[in-house]
Formats: sequence, C-alpha cells, structure tokens
Amino acid sequence: MKKIFRKLTAWILTASILITFVPGFTFSAFASGSVYNFSNTPERLYISSSNLSTYNGATITGEWTWEYESYGSLEDLLVIDGVEVNLTICDLALASSSQFKSNNCPSPVELRNGATLNLTVMGDNTLAAGSCTAGIHVPEGCTLNITAASTGKLTVKGGNGYGGGAGIGADGSGALADSETDIGETQTCGTINIAGGTIDASGGIFLVAGMMSLGGAGIGGTSSGEGSVSSTGRITISGGNVTATGGSGAAGIGGGDCGYVESISITGGTVKAKASHGAAIGAGTDSNTSKDVACGDGMKISITGGSVTSDGNIGYGEVVSGNSMTGGSILIGADASMSITDGHKIDHGDAVNYAIIPVALNVYDGRL
Repeated sequence: MKKIFRKLTAWILTASILITFVPGFTFSAFASGSVYNFSNTPERLYISSSNLSTYNGATITGEWTWEYESYGSLEDLLVIDGVEVNLTICDLALASSSQFKSNNCPSPVELRNGATLNLTVMGDNTLAAGSCTAGIHVPEGCTLNITAASTGKLTVKGGNGYGGGAGIGADGSGALADSETDIGETQTCGTINIAGGTIDASGGIFLVAGMMSLGGAGIGGTSSGEGSVSSTGRITISGGNVTATGGSGAAGIGGGDCGYVESISITGGTVKAKASHGAAIGAGTDSNTSKDVACGDGMKISITGGSVTSDGNIGYGEVVSGNSMTGGSILIGADASMSITDGHKIDHGDAVNYAIIPVALNVYDGRL
C-alpha cells in the first residue's frame, strides 16, 4: 500500500510539473474567491446583502461597453448597494456610451445607500463614464477604499455633460436631469481613501456655446446645480501614484466648478494634480454660486507627506465672476515634498492670508 501511495504521489507531482510547463497553459492571476467576467456576462452585476457571500473577495474582470441602442435600460454596470465588500479588479474595462438622448447614462461603478467598497487594483483597468456620471460614483454616506495591496493601474474618466461627472466621486448635476439643457440638482461626494495603485482620474466637462465649462473634479465633487452648493466630500491619499485632472473650472482634487469639498488630506504617495481655472488641489472656479465662500466654509487641506506636484493653486480656484475669497485652511507639513507651478493671482477677502507663487514652492524640514 505504501508503494502504491508513493507511486501515486510521484505521479501527481510529475503531472503538476508537466502542467506548469505545457505550452500555452497559464495560471490565473486572480485573487482567491469567485470570478465575474463581464466579457462572458455583459449585464449589470448588483451586489447587495442577498448575494454578498457570493461576491465578497471576488475578482472582477472582462470588458463591456453599455450602449443605449443595444440595452436601453438605465442600469449602472457594477453596483454595490448598502454593504461593505472586498473586490479585486484585474484587466477590467467598463464604459457607457455618451451618445444618449438624455443626460443620465450609467456609471461604470456605483455605490449606494451607505456602501463601502474596499477595492484592490491589479492589472490594467479602465472605467469610462457616459453623460454626466462619475467613473466611480461615491455619493455622500458611501466610502471607497483603494487598498495598499493594489499594484495595478486604474484609469477612470468622468462623463461629459452638465456639471461634468467626477472621475472618482460625484455625478454631475445634470446626471438625473430630464434634458441636456436642464441644470439638475447638486450631487454629493462621499469618502474616498487611496492607499495604493497607479490611479489616473479625470473629470468630465460641459460645452457652453462651444466653450468648456462646468466641469467635474478628477477626484471629488462636481459643478453646483439648482438650490445648493456642491460642498461634500472627504478625500485622503496615503500611498500609490495618483494623477488627477479636473474638468474645466473644477479642481484636480477637490471641488467641481463653483464647488468645494469638506477636506483633503495627503499623507503619502506620489500625487500630481492639474486643473483648468479651478485649483489643482482645493476649490473650483468661483467656488460656489452664492459667491461668498470660495475655499470652503471650514474646508481643510492638509499635506503632511508624500511627493506632491500641483499644476495650479492649492486652495482657491480662479475668479471669473468677482467672487470674494473667504474661509478654509491649508496645512503643509515638513515631511511633504512640494512643487507648485502655474498658480494664479486671485482677489481675496481682508481676513485671508495668501501667497502668490509664480513658479515653484519647495518645503524643507525646518529642523535641519
């Protein structure tokens, strides 16, 4: 019996070695757990309490482009509803068509009802939103955590349209509007934490008389709509390689056009932020529609670590409509490596301390 067992063991080991070297045989790079492949199943994946045990720890892969002409139904592609879930994306490509008869195209990834998504990024991934929606929609009350275990790349693009969808964060104000010219209601941004991966996020824009305007942040909020200022969102970057580009008038990281967020904290990683008219890191153009609080009513920006390149202001965006600049605070710690280029001189309130930085700012450790 022992001889038979040894022979059987040897045969199994030999077979394993042969499988390892058989030409064309590849091993899955996916994490443990189930695998959902959009290429094989081009339909919405809806994760809630009813199927959480099935998909918690799963890897999402494959490719799907939603088109109104083909599907018609306005269902976001990957939805996390009211639960906390751990997912890995690996070589995932989701997109929704911008050629739509109304503003509300689906988001590639949608969080709802206080959901928390702990996302590990592997491989090369792309999420491209349709009209007005965010690439990853994280509304107020929801949380996105991109984990430190992430070693892959994620390129995420907010959709064009009124309010401009954020790359990661809020939908545009026109996302639920009845027509392409309807301003819609102000949309919210929740909590976004990035600890790893290579993340490239850009916000969408809106064309007014052929000119770009009313854009969404690369990471953060979107343009204010009817009735309220876009002023929610808490963003923390502690690791990874993050590039964020705002749509016209929006911040790279922070508020959309005429908006701001509650707080921005950078403690580590390599961060590059760029904006057109909005601050690179901070508030959007004019900051809000009531024209009284530009950097945010208590908005806090803290940069205490990492390597940060800001192509534009930190704090206020440009003034287009004569906005008075008041409120907000900025803290830059000694452990942060900073470079600021292409800043803009702005009008400001009497109580505001400010500096004009024409080329660059280097922050050194004062203890040396």
